Amino acid sequence: MTDLLEKNALSRSALKDHFATALGYMRGEMSILPPKTVTNASMLMVISIMCYLATLTLSGVLALNAAASGWTSELSRSLTVQLSSVSALSAESETSAREIEKALTILNTTEGVAQATPINRSQATAMLEPWLGEGNIADDLPIPQLIEVTLTEDAMLDITALEQALQDAIPASKIDDHTEWNAEILVFADFIKSVAVLVLALILLSTIAMIIFATRAGLETRQDLVEVLHLIGAQDDFIATEFQKQFFYLGFKAVIMAFIATFVTLVILGITTDVMSPASTITLIPPLTLPWSSLFSLLLVPVMVLAVILLTARLTVFHALRQRL
Repeated sequence: MTDLLEKNALSRSALKDHFATALGYMRGEMSILPPKTVTNASMLMVISIMCYLATLTLSGVLALNAAASGWTSELSRSLTVQLSSVSALSAESETSAREIEKALTILNTTEGVAQATPINRSQATAMLEPWLGEGNIADDLPIPQLIEVTLTEDAMLDITALEQALQDAIPASKIDDHTEWNAEILVFADFIKSVAVLVLALILLSTIAMIIFATRAGLETRQDLVEVLHLIGAQDDFIATEFQKQFFYLGFKAVIMAFIATFVTLVILGITTDVMSPASTITLIPPLTLPWSSLFSLLLVPVMVLAVILLTARLTVFHALRQRL
C-alpha cells in the first residue's frame, strides 16, 4: 500500500511538472525544442553548407550567363574576313596592299558595316599564341590576312551576297560570321545551367529531408510534452508555430554564415583570377565576372532556404500529429 501511494504521489508530481512546463511553453517563456543541443549545432552546420553550396552554384551560373551573353552579343556584331590569297607576312607588298584595299572598299561601302580593320602580323601572332604557345610561332609561318569587321547595332547583312562580292574581287576570300562558335558557346552554357539546376534541386531535396528528420525527431523527443499541451487546449497550429520559430532562428543564423562565406569566396576567386589572368593576356574563354546587379539574385537563396525550412517544418508537424490521432 505504501509503495502504491508513493507511485501515485510521484505520478501526480510528474503530471504537475508536465502541466507547469506546458503552461510555460504556451506563455512563451520556454521553447519546445532545447535551444542548445548537439543536434541543433549539427543542423546549423549542415544548413550553412547547403546554403553556401546553393549560393555558390547560383553565382557560377550568373557569371557564366553574363559572360556567354556578352561574348555572343559581341561576336554577333562582328565578322572576320579571310583573304587566303594574301599573307599577313607580305601584306605590305604592293600586290597585297591593293587586294586589301579592294576588300576594305567593298566592306566600307556595304550597308550595316560600321568599321573594317586589317589585322597585322603581330596581332595575328598574338591571336595564335594561346593555341600554339608563346614564342612557338615561326617568323616565316604563312598566316592569311584577316580583316576584322564591326557591324552596326541594327545591321541586316546578307552574308552570302557580301562574300560573293569579295570573291569576285579577291579570289578565295571567306567570311566567318561566328555562327558556329556562338552556337557552341550557347550549347555549353545551357549544359552548365542544366547541371546547376540539378545541383540546386538536390540541395533543396537534401535540406527538406533533413528538416523532416529533425522535426520528427523533435516530436518524438517531446512526445509527452506535446500530449500535455493537447490536454490543456493547445492546437496543432500552436505546436507547429513553436517548431517553426526554432527552425527559423537556426536557419537565419545558417544563411547569414553561408552568405558571408560565399562573399568571401567570391572575393578570393576574383583576386586570384586577376592575378593569374592579367588584362593584357588573350584567353580562349571570356572572363567570368559576377555583375553587381546579380547580388540581388543571390539574396533570393537565403530567402528561399528560410521559406523551405519554415514550410517543411510546419507541414511535417501537422502530418505527424494527425498520424497520432
